[in-house]
Amino acid sequence: METSDESLRDFASRPWAEIERLKHRYWADLDLAPADRLRVADELRRYTLSLRPDWPDDVAREADLETHIRIARQLFMTGDGYR
Repeated sequence: METSDESLRDFASRPWAEIERLKHRYWADLDLAPADRLRVADELRRYTLSLRPDWPDDVAREADLETHIRIARQLFMTGDGYR
């Protein structure tokens, strides 16, 4: 498939902010059971791995762990955390 300058301009000029807003709204309004949400998350993880088999790298894993620890601490301090 050959791309022309016009098709590239059309692609670049899409209303990306609106598209992003609609995506967020779609997922927020979607009424999924917890098991279905986990299934969707796993499908997205598998898809990402098919594109980037090296994902996540050590840096991303460390950042993810730091985020989990920070959120766990915040939940604990609210009194709603695990005891």
